[in-house]
Amino acid sequence: MVSMATRKSASTKRRAAPGDGTSEGDLAKAVLVTQSLLAKLPPLTAEDDEAFRSRFSDARCLRTGTETRSSGVLGDAVRWAPLLAKGVALGSDALAYDDARLAFFFGCVLALHAARQVERKRRGDVTVSAVALEIARGEAASARKALLDALARVAGGNEVDGEALDAVRGTTADDDAAVASLGAIADHAGAWLAKRDGVSKRLAASAKLTAAQVDAARAAAKKLAAAAAASALGGPAGTERDTPAINRIEGRVVEEMRVALSAFEGAAEIDERIPRLVPGPATRRVLVGRGKPASPGAGPLRVDGATPPAAGGGAAPALIGSRAAARRKPAAKKRGRR
Repeated sequence: MVSMATRKSASTKRRAAPGDGTSEGDLAKAVLVTQSLLAKLPPLTAEDDEAFRSRFSDARCLRTGTETRSSGVLGDAVRWAPLLAKGVALGSDALAYDDARLAFFFGCVLALHAARQVERKRRGDVTVSAVALEIARGEAASARKALLDALARVAGGNEVDGEALDAVRGTTADDDAAVASLGAIADHAGAWLAKRDGVSKRLAASAKLTAAQVDAARAAAKKLAAAAAASALGGPAGTERDTPAINRIEGRVVEEMRVALSAFEGAAEIDERIPRLVPGPATRRVLVGRGKPASPGAGPLRVDGATPPAAGGGAAPALIGSRAAARRKPAAKKRGRR
């Protein structure tokens, strides 16, 4: 028999906001940025990890995790990562949030990403293939552009060399075309680098055309071809549902976002250099409360007048400040005698 608590939890997950439409490819890239930011921080000690983890029990994290969806939480968290790193790097005395707490938060975010990947593989969810394909497309586009730019500098205003480059340029209308284009351009660049006469060598060196660019283009073409084939075999992605294990990790990320929100909002009132954090669509309800309007635009923008909840949780206080003043009615003018 399914308990009432289980039914309630499942119902809550179905009602949770699906996120803001961020593509899986963009999400994967943002995770890589978070990984690079974590690598720049001092390693987290076992004592710090135990201390920060003890602030929120697994049971509480599980409850919090049932209020959101892991895909949306991950997206909101990685969008905060650069702002958090920027704020901590300022070394402001007003900010009660240090390198260790930031490293712990980043570790929780990456743990959520890893858990989602493992669960998708267990389910045979082809979204993993879709992420790999998006990343491969981005790398292929970058490698192609770098090589084309270098070859264009080599050709300069020479019509013969320009026509030869146009002949191998190809298109990126689809993945197969992009793979073929990368291969043809790499072969053309390799032929230039194989020339032994002094003029060709000087032109290639001046244009910064290198064998490393050619190797990168060929590797990108190979990766794109493999990713496209894997994605085609997978078919359409299935419906994603979070497991209790993911909910616990997800909930801890949300609780740590609450800690960061409180610390940064308090510091920003004292030090204007501290960036403002604004919860995204997936976490706004649990971090700020119901009824708060969404911020326009793609990036984190400040919501004027919204006071964040305390680090330990609880409802957000009412709007204060300029909005309250705006609601005051102007004094009525006295009418003169006729």
